[in-house]
Amino acid sequence: MRQLLQSLFLLHCSQIVHRDIKLSNLMFRSRSKESLDLVINDFGLAIDITEQGEQLFTRCGTPGYMAPEIFEMRIGDKLENTACDIFSAGVIFHILVTGKGIFEGETKEDILVNNSKMNFNLSHEIINSMGEDCFDLLRRMLTINPMERVTAKDALKHSYFQECKGQLGFKSPAPTINTNHIL
Repeated sequence: MRQLLQSLFLLHCSQIVHRDIKLSNLMFRSRSKESLDLVINDFGLAIDITEQGEQLFTRCGTPGYMAPEIFEMRIGDKLENTACDIFSAGVIFHILVTGKGIFEGETKEDILVNNSKMNFNLSHEIINSMGEDCFDLLRRMLTINPMERVTAKDALKHSYFQECKGQLGFKSPAPTINTNHIL
């Protein structure tokens, strides 16, 4: 999670928004168990928010990972900040901690409806047992209002990561961003 947030911080500093952060767009550089070098891939929907021209896809992303502000966008609207990537990263964080996505449904359509209505509940038994710092960071990443959502920079400063430092017995490598497909 730390590496994902570090990578998003680097992207966001360059005013790049990925807009499709999901588990299948993350991979490790190597199959080696010793290598934990996380790479973000598939920049097909990425935009530079300082140079938003006409976009082929105003509302885009993957059902189950999309931020509420994406659903509210209309043709011609410009994305105002990088917060949608943090929401998607929060969904990934939830999956990593609980083993489940936050939007339930039998079909992709059910998941999309629940995602569009922001029908999710963070009071699962598993979440309640994960610890105060973990729950607080998750809640901040999944805040509905993008202006109140934590940034990648602030998420990395969160006490959750300070508490975890050094517990895994390895140093987190510097994040890598595959920029071959950026704009």
